[in-house]
Amino acid sequence: MSGGSAPGAGTASPPTGEPPPRYPLSWISFGVVIAFALVWVSTTVPQLPEHVATHFDAFGDPDSSMSRGDYLMFMLPFSVGLPLLVVAVMSVVFRRARRFNLPHRDYWLAPQRIAHTRAFLVAHAVWFGSILTGFLCYVHQLIIDANSVSPPHLSNAAALRGLTAMFIALAVWIVTLVVRFRRVRD
Repeated sequence: MSGGSAPGAGTASPPTGEPPPRYPLSWISFGVVIAFALVWVSTTVPQLPEHVATHFDAFGDPDSSMSRGDYLMFMLPFSVGLPLLVVAVMSVVFRRARRFNLPHRDYWLAPQRIAHTRAFLVAHAVWFGSILTGFLCYVHQLIIDANSVSPPHLSNAAALRGLTAMFIALAVWIVTLVVRFRRVRD
């Protein structure tokens, strides 16, 4: 998930003076996912009932609700704003930090490699933002589905599928990060 490269690819040390990669695929993908979330949430909220069941107990029965307007005012910033905020904070931290807890820390933070290390970490944060946005859109779909029946009911199986997909995506994201920094080459 490093802007289009295979996980672990590009682990060789970059030549001194070479500008760090920009990883445009990660940024383009994130922009597309955010735009999709903005449009999709905005255009699907009107199909919800006037009072939207938004929280469910362990059996899938609603135990909290809000007006459709309030739901839109919550879900739009939550599904779009939260991932933007997470990516912004992680990007600032990774671009400015001087100390990272990485395998082979001295190697990856050497002056000739630190710009490349930071660029990869920023791109990886952007991939995380895409994963988070996708998951939050799935949560919105669960709310739509739960409110499409009367009385509203959340499918625990569907919720479990979403959580499983999220955990698999996060596992791939973490493994990619670990593999990227585990190997060093001279």
